[in-house]
Amino acid sequence: MAGPYGVLRRGYHLQSKAKAVANGTLDPYEGQAILLGEPKRPAVVYLPIPKAANTSIRTALKPCFGLEDEAIRNIHRDPRMVLTGIPVALDRAPSDALVFTVVRHPAERIRSAYRNKMGWFDRKRPLGLKPRFGNARRLGIPRGADFETFLSILAQSPTWAVDGHFKPQVDLLHHALRDSRLEIFKSETINQHWGGLATRIATHIPVGPETELDTLNASTPVSAPYSDAERRLIDLLFGADFEQFGYTWDDLRAGP
Repeated sequence: MAGPYGVLRRGYHLQSKAKAVANGTLDPYEGQAILLGEPKRPAVVYLPIPKAANTSIRTALKPCFGLEDEAIRNIHRDPRMVLTGIPVALDRAPSDALVFTVVRHPAERIRSAYRNKMGWFDRKRPLGLKPRFGNARRLGIPRGADFETFLSILAQSPTWAVDGHFKPQVDLLHHALRDSRLEIFKSETINQHWGGLATRIATHIPVGPETELDTLNASTPVSAPYSDAERRLIDLLFGADFEQFGYTWDDLRAGP
């Protein structure tokens, strides 16, 4: 569990986040949107979900921004991909805009986020060391916490105070779920649907995306089952995701 300093750090972090919500500078449902086409009237809007084929889709969208020949070091921070909040994007988009997102099984998504953001070592990094993930540090989660401890501390933190990698998908999509234009795909089957979706995107904007998705920034598959404690904590944290998007534990053949 978090030590005394971690508890104090989390308390200060939660206090500052609550103040930001109170004074209107923080949207507790701070989902993002990528605008394709004319930014003031986007014909296509993609609502990215961290750890749900996000890197692969952003990479496939590079031609839409004239970046098909660019070697982009961090595609999540490239300012040429027009990014805004979801309410602004949906307000700008015309009634016939194509609005889509991709979600992922809640358990696999949070385990992928844990493996990507926590721990000490990453062979892909200089010196093999993984940088400390700021939101985890501010929440008081020890760098070397095991998965159950990580989930337990996360369960003590309100969702509006956690990073998008740890936030429930229903919260990230809060402003869009009632929008009739929204189309929801699942990362588990997006490769089957991407060709048709890419073709539809191309009919809305001058230059369409790549018609095939590469698997990028994916964690090495884990075959180990979830413990009973881990499943209970995941149900506590992401029960709304299971219900909203039609996932079950049986999907993983790991349920009770």
